[in-house]
Amino acid sequence: MFPDQPISSDETSAHTLSFAFLELAKNPEVQKKLRDEIRATRAAVRARGKIDLDHSDYEGMAYLNAFIKVCRSHSRTLYTN
Repeated sequence: MFPDQPISSDETSAHTLSFAFLELAKNPEVQKKLRDEIRATRAAVRARGKIDLDHSDYEGMAYLNAFIKVCRSHSRTLYTN
């Protein structure tokens, strides 16, 4: 084992999603901001004549990326040190 290496279980994704859904349920204003940002991005993509979002579209959604970062920071990860 290497010191300071994260050890993640198979429950990590489930825990992260549970945390995200709980936060969205408790904070309707966060839910609305995310929905508005996603809808605006989708509208911009359609205005460009495309249907699907690409990587740069996802990178451009600052609020969504911040929300994901917070959710990931609450995942169950153990450290060996």
